[in-house]
Amino acid sequence: MVVPRRRIVVALTVLILLLLAAVVRDPVAAEVPDPQPEAGWGVNGTVRATAIAGDVVVVGGSFSAAVAPNGATTPRQNLAAFDRTTGALLPWRADANYTVRALTTDGTTVWVGGEFTRIGDVSVQRGARLDPVTGEVDRSFVLGADRVVYALDVRGSQLFVGGSFIALRGARHVRVAQVDAATGEPSSQFRGIANAPVLGVAASPTSDVLYLAGQFSRLNGVDRAGIGAVSATTGATTGPSFSRSVRPSLGVDVSDDGSRIFGAGGGQANSISAWTTGDGARRWAMTAMGDVQAVRYYDGDVYFGFHEGFRNDTSVRLLVADAVSGALDNSFRPSFNQFWGVRAIDATAGGVVAGGQFTWVSGTRANYYVRFMP
Repeated sequence: MVVPRRRIVVALTVLILLLLAAVVRDPVAAEVPDPQPEAGWGVNGTVRATAIAGDVVVVGGSFSAAVAPNGATTPRQNLAAFDRTTGALLPWRADANYTVRALTTDGTTVWVGGEFTRIGDVSVQRGARLDPVTGEVDRSFVLGADRVVYALDVRGSQLFVGGSFIALRGARHVRVAQVDAATGEPSSQFRGIANAPVLGVAASPTSDVLYLAGQFSRLNGVDRAGIGAVSATTGATTGPSFSRSVRPSLGVDVSDDGSRIFGAGGGQANSISAWTTGDGARRWAMTAMGDVQAVRYYDGDVYFGFHEGFRNDTSVRLLVADAVSGALDNSFRPSFNQFWGVRAIDATAGGVVAGGQFTWVSGTRANYYVRFMP
């Protein structure tokens, strides 16, 4: 049978339009920053957490000094702060005696979590609240976690905490909790339980839901593999099971409208995935060469960091995708010089910051911490 030429042309046109729809970024997504990083201070060891609080960037991890662009060092133990615009080291010093693993901010205050028991001269059991401009630790905030805090997220007056802890302030709270953001007092209403460590927490901005990522297989006795949702008030398991989720999942974030979550998959998955929150359907996923170790949603985009490489490109450790379609924006593809790559990301209108294990990014010296400006 001879197919009319006009029909072939129409069919090809439709096919091309469908392919374009699959790869073109959502026009409402934010413009990504310049992929060429800004020179500035860094640190001398692994960065595991970052938070942008106005014009201040706070980084936490495992290090003993801040490092100037010329290589000079200034003592800073596991916690340091920099000017977001200039990259300069801020003068305050609030040394943590053990590793910092989590940071969150509301823009004016920073909450810190990890393995530490002191910051400066203040006794703090694995959680603290501080002023990002002065570094002053709020002595009235008492978390009192008996084991490691891996994840924090703040929403209004509530601070959500994930980790390996079994108790806060001596009361039983098993690996996930809601506490008062000002005082650290645990909510007696929130009684969620995860059967293995919680490594990521993200509170929905539009509903009473807290999304969790971690090593768990059950939340409150309900099967949930590495990604799940609980009531932000009571901790009760809620919502659907998320299709093809994996454990461990190393991080989670949620869109501004609460309609999608994004998970960082570790283990054998090495994946970044997006699900719709209403039905738990996985809408897109991509596989890196190593664990996806960090994920951050900002204004229509999803930034994700990983180790080893991506699709046989062993120079990349940080990429950005459209939150709805999953299409990569290949205009932002910085190169990194070390295997373990990016472990922490934050993003605001003022740019994107990342931390991890690297010393050069796209030909610019970047000691374990890097800034990308608009």
